[in-house]
Amino acid sequence: MCRKTRSFGIGIILVLVGTMSSGAALAESPSVLLEKAIYEEETVGNLDAAAKLYRRTIEEAKQVDAVAAKAQYRLGLCLLKQGKKEEGVAALQEVVRRFSEQKEIVAEARKHLPSEPGLKLLPVPWVDGETQHQRMELGGGLELGTAIYSVQKAELDGQKIWRFRSRVFAFGRGSASCVDVRQDNLQPIRSVWNIGGVSSTIAQYNGNKITVTTKTAGKETQRTIDVQPAPYDNEEGAFLFRCLPMTKGHNTNVPIFASIGNSQAIDIGFQPQGQESVSTPAGQFQCEKVLLPTPINQTFWYSADRRRYFVKFEANNIVGLLTKIETRKPGESQAYENADLGVSLCLSPDWHAYASAQTKDNLWLLDPDAVFATGLKSYKLAKLSADEKKSPRAWAEKWLIDAGKREKQWRVRPKSWRSMTISGEKAVEFAADFTATDGREMVRFVVCLFGKTRAVRLAADGPRGELERMKKAILPMVESLKVK
Repeated sequence: MCRKTRSFGIGIILVLVGTMSSGAALAESPSVLLEKAIYEEETVGNLDAAAKLYRRTIEEAKQVDAVAAKAQYRLGLCLLKQGKKEEGVAALQEVVRRFSEQKEIVAEARKHLPSEPGLKLLPVPWVDGETQHQRMELGGGLELGTAIYSVQKAELDGQKIWRFRSRVFAFGRGSASCVDVRQDNLQPIRSVWNIGGVSSTIAQYNGNKITVTTKTAGKETQRTIDVQPAPYDNEEGAFLFRCLPMTKGHNTNVPIFASIGNSQAIDIGFQPQGQESVSTPAGQFQCEKVLLPTPINQTFWYSADRRRYFVKFEANNIVGLLTKIETRKPGESQAYENADLGVSLCLSPDWHAYASAQTKDNLWLLDPDAVFATGLKSYKLAKLSADEKKSPRAWAEKWLIDAGKREKQWRVRPKSWRSMTISGEKAVEFAADFTATDGREMVRFVVCLFGKTRAVRLAADGPRGELERMKKAILPMVESLKVK
């Protein structure tokens, strides 16, 4: 009996040693490491050893997403069993962030995560690069300017995001905003709001804390705001609302934070009112009408189809009407032609052109950050005086006399004059310094060009230290300019 017992014992030891040797030989295999980690967790109950093995598996399986995702998921569960809630939640959130393609594992990880802040949103209706143009006018029909909304896919610190942009231009002045949000829940990460080159405001979102940095007249201020619940950024509102249910009576409160002026987020009511037919320059739309009650007192209309386009808004006697929908790729230039002005050109990436229906000889070129004020004016060549017709420079020098009467401390840079040929036609460029009415030191870059029947002057204003950056963006458009 003793022999049998010893023989049995030795057999057990040999089996264990053989198993351990086999495991050691496969130590570089993430799959084997994962099985060992599960064994330590579920069979042996050694959570510390299991957690170490899960971490080794993740490190070894960097190139094997399925194995790494499972190890990351099991690590999160293991940490939760140890009572390490914050570490466990962070590990499971890493599954969602890093391994989005592993749908089953991500779905399991989400079951163990606390409910995320924010609204229950419908799938996004827009496509990458979608751009919508709206004409802004007073209630009586007087055109004020334009509002342009665009969305692009992007990445920020390895995270997939949507980048929302808005560009508003009215009364010869403009503003621009850019908001980066998470693709999965549209929660904001960072927003930037520029007002006509006068000031800029950056809001950095971190859970229930928002850090707001404002730069005005060379001075920088910063404040940190505690908010509950985590809000959405004001400048993503036009897109965010497109993801809310719009069935009549399905009212929602949306926490919104506006980085300019506000010290706290406010709840904005979103109250669908039913469907209406709306006519705009872009066509006729059957729309869902939505009321944003006090304190906002605005009304939005979204198309009642799967795209839910932002068709119309009314706010403080200002009306916005959809004029155009287009798709633009990031970094892609775009051809533009205006028959009324007799010009065509290629717009720089992310720039837009705006021509008022009420001012036939002006074209505004809108940069994405609202730092510059760029306008193009077209004249019939026959209407210029005999002296002005001699050359583009002669015409420019006559205009300089009038400009000097309007601008403070107007000084042309003598060495900035340059004659050139654009699309086979004679042209001239120069730069001049001046002081704006608000005291800012500015520079104006000007190009004058003669076509066969039209004379065109392009003038761009910007901060004095930004001349080279301004020219870098504008000259490609100038070089593509064709004038009748």
